[in-house]
Amino acid sequence: MMKTSYYRMRNKKDFEGCYDLCREGAIAQLSAGEVKGGQEMAKLLGEAYAADKVPAGEAAVARALDIMAAFPRGALAGVTLQSLLEDELLPSPLSEFMITGTAFAKWCRGSGGEGELTSRILSEQAEWVIRELGWKGAGIASAALVQARRGARLGEYLALCAQSGGEAERDLFAARGVLQMLGSGKKADGPALAAECRALLAAFRAAGTAAFGADPLATPLGRFAELLVEAVERQRPELGKMLLQAYHNSLIRDPNLRQMAQGVVNTVLLGQEPKGPGGLMGEIMKMFG
Repeated sequence: MMKTSYYRMRNKKDFEGCYDLCREGAIAQLSAGEVKGGQEMAKLLGEAYAADKVPAGEAAVARALDIMAAFPRGALAGVTLQSLLEDELLPSPLSEFMITGTAFAKWCRGSGGEGELTSRILSEQAEWVIRELGWKGAGIASAALVQARRGARLGEYLALCAQSGGEAERDLFAARGVLQMLGSGKKADGPALAAECRALLAAFRAAGTAAFGADPLATPLGRFAELLVEAVERQRPELGKMLLQAYHNSLIRDPNLRQMAQGVVNTVLLGQEPKGPGGLMGEIMKMFG
């Protein structure tokens, strides 16, 4: 019925009515627990935006955010970290939500909404995952917050995630977040990325100190993260290379840490073309374009 009305409106060139119908239809379906139906109406909205070359503006983005906010909550309580890492497909409604949110973000980025408007969509995506999965959604939520350039929020969230691990692992959460953020751009993005990392580290330190009663960054790896941010801030590739050598033992604590740090030096400091992360994180980052 809704699809029939949708195509009738398209034929009459009632484009605004068509967009509103998609929004209302998606919300109605999602509110009734019909996730696939809601996703389909959201997809129609995205297709209509693309076909009509709708520029990313407040009203257009608001429709997308309204749909994302309507996705059901509480359905992922039984999901385990192991299943998220090992299962070939994401569980419902996480899968439909990620497809919908990522499609809206890509439309927004490509339609003049690069910057704050795209960040709103990515932030909403991250917050939904955080609410539904907590620390178990770290891989997905962190990637969205990195792309949204929300360093402070990422720092707060990583401090929460650090509470799920042991004392010896706390600084790893912050270091991975910093390397993820710095590794998401190119040399020209260095100063902006460094500023986000400063905010990330400050938020992580504040939340972590409150939770643990001690500064979680008062470790060699924490010091490395802060110095690498400084190297990027000052555009000092020679300092970046020196840090890789001086903190070698700290970086080999995690199989991917040394590779991520080398990638930051190569791309953000030396200006080489980014290769992108591999493994699970690489697949997650690809979702965000």
